[in-house]
Amino acid sequence: MSKLSKLLAIGTGIAIANYYSKNQKKAEEHAEYVKKKSKDYYGYTRCMIRYTKKNGVEEAAIYLYNDLVKNLKKAKNALENKYNDAVDYGKELSNNVTDIKGHVSNVKEYTAEVKENLGDAKKIVEDLKPSIESYAEKAKESFEKIKDQVANIKKDVDESHVQEKVEDFANKSSETLESVKERVETEVLNNTPENQEEK
Repeated sequence: MSKLSKLLAIGTGIAIANYYSKNQKKAEEHAEYVKKKSKDYYGYTRCMIRYTKKNGVEEAAIYLYNDLVKNLKKAKNALENKYNDAVDYGKELSNNVTDIKGHVSNVKEYTAEVKENLGDAKKIVEDLKPSIESYAEKAKESFEKIKDQVANIKKDVDESHVQEKVEDFANKSSETLESVKERVETEVLNNTPENQEEK
């Protein structure tokens, strides 16, 4: 082995040791994988040696060739399935991206419309603000005037003794009504046809 090969082997060994010292779980996983594959390969090799002794080298080569072709086809089918799945997944992602782009463009249009409506609303509010402030001032002045007028009316009512006058009017009206009622009763009763015949 040349010095360069030795350095390369040592560097690779150090890199592997460093990797597995940092990733203990990976070391365990890979060790199990290597054990399993070694066991499988050792068992397969022993099986092929027995087969060769029993059936001859030519028959063993044909068997080995057929087994290799079978495994290659299996690997090819697995790769094709993964590729087809990946292509289908890519198509699905592409469709989703198209849908998302459509939704994004709809949101952009809606946002632009909302911004435009907000701009219009701000203009309307700015246009209405002086009118509303003027109306509020006028309403406040009107309420103050009404309040003053109510106070004046209350004062006038208190000063002119309206309550007493109303009560006096009610009493006089009651007396007048009683007197009218008595007259009506006496005149009506006196002027009935029965009373006039007696006279």
